[in-house]
Amino acid sequence: MSAQGQRGLTLIGFLFVVLVIGLVAYTGLRIVPMYLQYSKVVSSLEAVRNQLEEEGGRTSAREIRNMLSKRFDVNYINHLDVDDVEIKRDREKVVIRAAYEARVPLFYNLFVVGDFDKTVEVGR
Repeated sequence: MSAQGQRGLTLIGFLFVVLVIGLVAYTGLRIVPMYLQYSKVVSSLEAVRNQLEEEGGRTSAREIRNMLSKRFDVNYINHLDVDDVEIKRDREKVVIRAAYEARVPLFYNLFVVGDFDKTVEVGR
């Protein structure tokens, strides 16, 4: 050996680095689809809001649920059921709220939980 000493990564160190990178990549692969689905929920709610504003906002809650159901089916949204969407109407506006919790299994009995909440208002 030289006086400087050896440099480099040992096999155990290399395996540890690969393990950490693999764990981060696996976790990302489990979490990213959950957030992509949330963005589809947001775009569906905003599309319904835009459609209602074009029509003047005079639509029943059942018709709003039908609009959402069609968009949820097209976008393959499965973490949220259209019956769980809260629709409130007062004199001037309609408030549509989608609040839900998404659970994605990570390892065995360990889950990643996402808590999502989006509200859109139609009208003044």
